[in-house]
Amino acid sequence: VGPRNTEYPGSSFCIPQIGMPANLSLQIGTNITLQVIELAQHGAALYSCVDLTLADPSEVEPITPQNCINSTDLSFNLMYTMSEKAATGAAMSSRATPIAMVLGVAIAALLL
Repeated sequence: VGPRNTEYPGSSFCIPQIGMPANLSLQIGTNITLQVIELAQHGAALYSCVDLTLADPSEVEPITPQNCINSTDLSFNLMYTMSEKAATGAAMSSRATPIAMVLGVAIAALLL
């Protein structure tokens, strides 16, 4: 989803389950790195990573709306705007609307 000029619903962000490629063989105890890529409409990206150890679902608290949140109050701020008159050339006219940062999310998982 995204990039777009709206906040995440409820200022929270949760990915309760991440699909893995069918040919990937993961075992309990395997160390992985999860990468979240947040994209802005103007092409910039923020890359965040976390190292994880896979666990048996019975050993982990079930995911609920109460515990699957990001309490950092995700939102967006307009960085700058450019009027249609200020835009020069066809390539610039697509940037005439307000530009927001940290909007879309893509996920990739890599084995360590």
